[in-house]
Amino acid sequence: MSNAVRDEIVKRLSEDLIGPKSPDEVLKSKPTDVYMTGILWPAKTEFTMIEDDSAGDSESDDDSDLQNSLPMHGQKKASSMGITFAVSDKERNELLVTYSFGTYVMQLNDETGNTEWKRKHFSDRKQLLITDQVSKVVPLELEDCNAIVDLHVRSLRIENGFAVTVTMMNCSDMKDAGSIPSDSFTVFQAGLSVEIEGNGNFLGLTDPRIALDEDEESAMLLYS
Repeated sequence: MSNAVRDEIVKRLSEDLIGPKSPDEVLKSKPTDVYMTGILWPAKTEFTMIEDDSAGDSESDDDSDLQNSLPMHGQKKASSMGITFAVSDKERNELLVTYSFGTYVMQLNDETGNTEWKRKHFSDRKQLLITDQVSKVVPLELEDCNAIVDLHVRSLRIENGFAVTVTMMNCSDMKDAGSIPSDSFTVFQAGLSVEIEGNGNFLGLTDPRIALDEDEESAMLLYS
C-alpha cells in the first residue's frame, strides 16, 4: 500500500469517526449520532440502557466474552483528555499549549423547516507557566459557547525539572441546561498539544506511570 493511499484512508476514517468535514459544517442529525470518538461529554454524563451494547448480549461460558458483556449502564462517559510530559527547569516557562475543538448549536432551517446542527470552531494557544504548585485550573474564555471548558494543570518536581499533566475537561453541568439538548454542551473533535518555544526538547519520563499526587500514588499501589 502506497503512502498516498494510506494517508487517504486515515483521512477518511478521521472525517467519518471524529469529524468535521469542514470547520463550519452543518449536520442534519445530532452530532452524537454522526461522530463516534474525539468527544468530551458534559461532566457526570452516564451511559443509558439504550447505549449499553452489553444489555442484549447472551450469556456465554467463554472467558474471552467476559469483558464484552460487562454492563456500561450507569458508567461515566469521558469528559476529559490529557497529556503528560517532562520539562527542564530552564524551559518550564517556555511551554505553549494549543487546544482545539468544535461545538454544535441546534437551529431551524427556514427553507425546509427542519432542525440542523451548525458547528463553531474554537482554538487558541496559551503560555503555560510551571511552578511548584501541584494543581491549578485555567478557565478558557469562550465566546458564544454553551460548554464550560477548563485546562487543569498538575506538576511534580522531578530530577532536573518537572513532570506535568495538562488536561482539557468539559465541566458543563447538565442540571442547569433546562430544555437545551445535551449535544449543545458536548465538545467534539477535541485536540490538545504542547510545545516548547524555540524548538526546545522535552525530558524523558523515567516511569510513564509516575504519580503526580497522593491519589495516583495510592491507585498505583493498589492496581499495579
